Amino acid sequence: MTAWLDDLGYAARRLLRSPGFALTALTILVIGIGANATAFSVVNALLLQPPPFLQPEELVLVLQDDDRGAPSSTSYPAYRDMTGSVAFQSVSAFYNDQAFLEQEDRLAPILVEYATASYREVIGLSASLGSWFGPEHDDPNGPPAAVITYGMWADRMARDPDVLGSTLRVNGGAVTVVGVGPPEFNGGQGPAAVDLWLSISAMGATGGRVASLERRQDHPFTVRARLAEGVTVQQARDAMEVLATDLARTYPELNAGRGITVLPLLDVRVSPSIDAQMRAAGAFTMAVVTLVLLIGTLNLANLLLVRSTARTREIAVRLALGAGRRRVVRVVMAEALLLAGLGGLGGLGAAAVFAEMSRNSRLDFTIPVLLDLRLDTRVLLFTMLLSAVTGLVFGILPAMRATRRDVNATLRDEAVSGLGSRRSLGLTGALVAGQVAVSLLLLLAAGGFVKGLLMARTADPGFDWERTAYVQVSAAPLGLNDEATLALFEQIDERMEALPGVRRAATSLMLPAAMFGTSTLLLGSEVDGTDRPAEIPWNYVSPDYFRALGMEALHGRLFEEADVGGADVAVVSETFARTYYGRSDVVGRTYRSEGSPETPREIIGVVGDVTVRALGETPQPAIYWPLDFAYPRMTFIIVADGDPSASLSAVRAAVRAVDPRIMVLQASSMSDHLGDTLERQRLASLVLACLGGLALLLAVLGMYGVVSFAVAQRRREVGIRIALGARPGAVIRLFLRDVSLVVLLGVAVGAALSVPLGRLAARFSGSSLGAPETAAVGLLLLATSLIATIVPAARATRTHPTEALCMD
Repeated sequence: MTAWLDDLGYAARRLLRSPGFALTALTILVIGIGANATAFSVVNALLLQPPPFLQPEELVLVLQDDDRGAPSSTSYPAYRDMTGSVAFQSVSAFYNDQAFLEQEDRLAPILVEYATASYREVIGLSASLGSWFGPEHDDPNGPPAAVITYGMWADRMARDPDVLGSTLRVNGGAVTVVGVGPPEFNGGQGPAAVDLWLSISAMGATGGRVASLERRQDHPFTVRARLAEGVTVQQARDAMEVLATDLARTYPELNAGRGITVLPLLDVRVSPSIDAQMRAAGAFTMAVVTLVLLIGTLNLANLLLVRSTARTREIAVRLALGAGRRRVVRVVMAEALLLAGLGGLGGLGAAAVFAEMSRNSRLDFTIPVLLDLRLDTRVLLFTMLLSAVTGLVFGILPAMRATRRDVNATLRDEAVSGLGSRRSLGLTGALVAGQVAVSLLLLLAAGGFVKGLLMARTADPGFDWERTAYVQVSAAPLGLNDEATLALFEQIDERMEALPGVRRAATSLMLPAAMFGTSTLLLGSEVDGTDRPAEIPWNYVSPDYFRALGMEALHGRLFEEADVGGADVAVVSETFARTYYGRSDVVGRTYRSEGSPETPREIIGVVGDVTVRALGETPQPAIYWPLDFAYPRMTFIIVADGDPSASLSAVRAAVRAVDPRIMVLQASSMSDHLGDTLERQRLASLVLACLGGLALLLAVLGMYGVVSFAVAQRRREVGIRIALGARPGAVIRLFLRDVSLVVLLGVAVGAALSVPLGRLAARFSGSSLGAPETAAVGLLLLATSLIATIVPAARATRTHPTEALCMD
């Protein structure tokens, strides 16, 4: 240990005498290690940090199967059945939903979590202020109540000490604040940034899914349970298998073949399906930032090779005086490990800065996402290990090469001649070729994301959107019955159509590219003779909805006013027809729903496919029903003669003219709405483009370093060439030729690796670059590398022949 400390001290003194080299090396390490530490802290927050519950090892998730047989969410009646199981000490149910909070004369979008009163008992965490929901709040007709998350209380309410008993208006409904949640907890659903919990009794006032409380065919709830004392996970699974069998026997049309899965909470962050997506995205992210660090590591290996050349005589003297090769390797490795340690500290600092900057940042990925980045023990250990491995990797090659040189030749000054030969480009050239290959992979990955984003932006959404806007309103503050609510919406529709510049107005429950609800239908018998449950995106629309969006009937007819009276009819998309009936024209065919399998419903028309959830998606089945029921939140679509955004102020005024109590939740152009669906792709493309640009920069720096090394080693050869009459252009072409060979080798290797890796990247980007794009990226790397070569090569031509021939 003493010898290592001495070597580290000697390495520190050498670095202080070479501030340019030290600064360059540390910059590369801080960027590479910092990117990895930051990425790992994100993965840690998403997948590895245990939930802040009391004794989380006792908690389990209880999930009913979806219609495809995969563990998913649970119906509320099934939750009530689970509460009677002796396997559980307590059982809670909850589900997330988007909402709008009235605050200071404006509407703020928030994420709420409807939860049962047993929620606190399961998680084992007490409220910071006040209390949790009581049994009376599990009654749908009970007093509406809310528990605010600690973050919302601190950020939005400035830690108001009088918050208890105050009234909040959520989606137009009034709820009473009964408590403030614990500081370390925001809902426990991975990164979802919950703002407040609402009681079951608040569902009616705030537009929650009250009907689902009695419907076994609806499965919006997640069930979390605490095991009874002495009960194992396997025993709980056995108990739920018995319950699943009982439900299948009692409700065969809804639960036949539908199992119940019990999973330890520590093994699941959000849900099995979402966890799988997050793990894949996390692995891809770590692979990308590791490639950036690999480029930096290869760069540093080249830089240390340059320094080891300058230390040739020193190392030869050490060996000649009896120092063992292991001792000399340690001297060289000490410098690499010291750099790696300092780079690790810098990278950890960069990760800490990023964590602090993103602490209160909310990302809107359909639901608000808040990353709780913490530099905990797991992140610290990862960074330390990464720094040590990096130091070993970029230090071992220069160390081994330095000790393999011939001592006698070095002391006679013959080693310089040998190192100046073109064979000396072998190791450094291989390292640079590796940099080029990795840079090519990163640039292709970034290009794939950018290409996928551009393709999605230019994708045809399946309807006319250029002159279309929308406004979403809530009539909840008015407290109207169903008939009055429908009449109110009809009045708003008429007002909008009467506005100057508005060609048509229509009504729908959801927008295209935002059809996130699904309904379970029994389909498939016309294809293979067997009806199976299928989750189908749906929408309730007014008769003029299709005409407003320019959607024509491919077969049959569209809705008419006569269909609004409750006729059991539907219009389906072309993909729906082909998927479940095997052909496009299915007019006159019937389908059944899982909720009412005895009632057949007729398909009266088929329309073209539209974007269901996000631009650029593959065509999805969709079904449309006539809007014949009252829902307090509704969306109006406006078709304008000119710029649709210019009509929004008049549309808002028209809504207020009908009744000033109506809440305008959202108002925007359809163009902006479609663009918002690409937020995740846009962020991923930006991050990948930045990393790709960084990879290109590091590759250019590496090329500059290796050519500088070659120039330093071949000064005598260059001097002789100039003395014999060689022109500067010929000398520059000498280096350009060598560099071209190295870069082309790296491009070839990278292109070969991009074939299998491109398929993996395409899973996330939705697109990959083909041969023409790969060739273009290769040419870009070649061009930038040659540009980086010209500066040191041109400097070599200014070497005076006598100076080169007489150099020491």
